[in-house]
Amino acid sequence: MSKNKSPFFWIENNKNKFKEDFRYKKGYTEVSRLGYYNTKEWKDLRALKISANPLCEHCLKKEKYVEANVVDHIIPIFSENIHLFYEYNNLQSLCNNCHFKKTRRDNSRYNENNLKKGNEIKAQFENYD
Repeated sequence: MSKNKSPFFWIENNKNKFKEDFRYKKGYTEVSRLGYYNTKEWKDLRALKISANPLCEHCLKKEKYVEANVVDHIIPIFSENIHLFYEYNNLQSLCNNCHFKKTRRDNSRYNENNLKKGNEIKAQFENYD
């Protein structure tokens, strides 16, 4: 690979192709559609996280011992914060059930960011004279 090329040059050069991809219509995230989860770097990082934390971190808080089989981004990844994709401290090991619940919560209109925005707007109207 050339020294001037990004390790993601193929992804960056083929972004438009993915808009027509079946995954675009199936609700996959932009990061997933662009192939970040198929990189060697991600697969190595995922394996490292699972080996370091083989039990579901959410279940452990409830004193349940369930095998983790998903590595999840604590702060969901979008194009605006793609720099967090390989950030080890932004990863957690989860079981399928906990990952499903977290993903539904993150994608809900009642997610933390939307509630925060709503409270800010509400405060503006309360202070309006």
